[in-house]
Amino acid sequence: MGWYERRVFNPVLDHMLDREPVHTERKKTLASATGRILEVGAGTGLNFPWYPESVDKVTTATRESELPGKALERARAAGIEIEHVEVDGRKFPFEDESFDTVVTTLLLCSVDDPHAVAREMGRVLTPEGRLLVLEHVKSPRAFERAVQIVYGPLHRFWSCGCNLSRDTGQMLADVGFEWTDYAYYRSVGLGFPASQVIRGAARKPR
Repeated sequence: MGWYERRVFNPVLDHMLDREPVHTERKKTLASATGRILEVGAGTGLNFPWYPESVDKVTTATRESELPGKALERARAAGIEIEHVEVDGRKFPFEDESFDTVVTTLLLCSVDDPHAVAREMGRVLTPEGRLLVLEHVKSPRAFERAVQIVYGPLHRFWSCGCNLSRDTGQMLADVGFEWTDYAYYRSVGLGFPASQVIRGAARKPR
């Protein structure tokens, strides 16, 4: 992680996403988290306060060797023990079927190879495990979609690779995930031109 991402982008993003409407969406996403939990791309720990009270440990996986201080503070406040692992995204250092729940929130828009990351998420899930997802995606509205396409290259530059028009729901289906709970809607928490989101749970590829 470079200076810009650590000192500028992450604090700005944290401020933008630390809002009640987004908190509500995180809480709904994480409501069914159970068992051994892996959160991929934990960022500044904005999910930690919204795990069910029964959750007391989460394994986190990011590109960095440690989580930011703010993430650790949020984990401590939530009473969650963190076991952190550095990953490159294309191959997770976990055995097959290691986790009952894998969590991805506002992450798959920015990874270089989302198909590879999704396949790894599926590999480490138990047969009855669930992938819990909250991601902004390509808009179905013509004007917003046009802005996503035209503004997209500049947005990716300043937002550390975030792709506004990625069709993440279809990508996960292509990899083989089966949605058991799926919502596709315009978020009041995420602003234009990233307001279209998917939220739900998916069964691992068979």
